[in-house]
Amino acid sequence: MIYVWKNIKKEREECNMRYIDKIGKFFLLLILFSVDLSAQTATTVSGYPVIDLSALNPLGAVLSSTEASARRTKMNDETPSNDEALKVGFSVSSHDGTWNAKMAGKFQVMRADRTVGPTDWATAYNLCKSYDGEGGGVGQWRLPTQRELSMMWILHPQLIGKGGFVEFTTDARYWSATENGSTSAWIVATANALMDVVLKSSQKYVVRCVRDL
Repeated sequence: MIYVWKNIKKEREECNMRYIDKIGKFFLLLILFSVDLSAQTATTVSGYPVIDLSALNPLGAVLSSTEASARRTKMNDETPSNDEALKVGFSVSSHDGTWNAKMAGKFQVMRADRTVGPTDWATAYNLCKSYDGEGGGVGQWRLPTQRELSMMWILHPQLIGKGGFVEFTTDARYWSATENGSTSAWIVATANALMDVVLKSSQKYVVRCVRDL
């Protein structure tokens, strides 16, 4: 009888926890959807497509231009590898790291995909570092972080038609600069806006670089 009562008590506790979890997720969704998306603006600067998140400054979600410039320099000083993590460490380059904690306040989005075909992560990282064009020279472009890439997808409808922006490739996966481990990194899939972790070397995906303004 005691055993049965303990099981009933345990089931009730688990049920209550699931209920609390659902309530928590519900309120989180309310908070997310209450954010004014008009504050996240896709615009044109010098004839190029740009995402301007400066209105989000009160939320602490973005970097100043000085901070973004310093981060870009550090990102492009790294030598990417498909077999090992960036030398800065996961506390900086990972999903929970400082590089991904905030987005650039204003950044230019490359008009079209950097490559005709998909490529591995290290090649994607280097393609952005070495790009020279669309108003920016070598060292000014970089691979977007996971959060910035997600924002690019959220604002994709607004970017279309601005500064010669070419739509993202349908049903493609785009690389971010954000690592998940020594041999894996984050991507965003355009088919369903899915964020996922994939192997750096064996997976071949698309590249769309960004430039801090």
